[in-house]
Amino acid sequence: MTRKLEMVQRISARFVTHDQRRTSSVTSMLDHLQWRTLQERRVQARAIMMYRIVNNLVDIPTSYLTPTAINIRGHNQKFLVPYARTSAYKYSFFPGAIRIWNSLPQSAIACNTLECFKSQLQTIHTAK
Repeated sequence: MTRKLEMVQRISARFVTHDQRRTSSVTSMLDHLQWRTLQERRVQARAIMMYRIVNNLVDIPTSYLTPTAINIRGHNQKFLVPYARTSAYKYSFFPGAIRIWNSLPQSAIACNTLECFKSQLQTIHTAK
């Protein structure tokens, strides 16, 4: 299903740029239009929700989050990824969102406002 939705976005990019040539790169069209893929938007949405949970901006208890005991690399607000026996749970919100959160740089985690955090995510996206 995701693949089909991504194809709609790619076809739309060709339409918007008026470039129907098969030799043209749709990826560069998407970059030029500054359109993020569905995958990138999902990752960003999960990161934003984790920011809201960690900073008590939503009414979701942080009891689901277990801080890591050791800080080897990155920021100091990492959480343990819950063990998942099934794929359904492995790809559910908390395990996936915690993996994303743990991979973020300190500059994003240290943001005092949601707007700052979103700006940092945008900076991370454009740096890739």
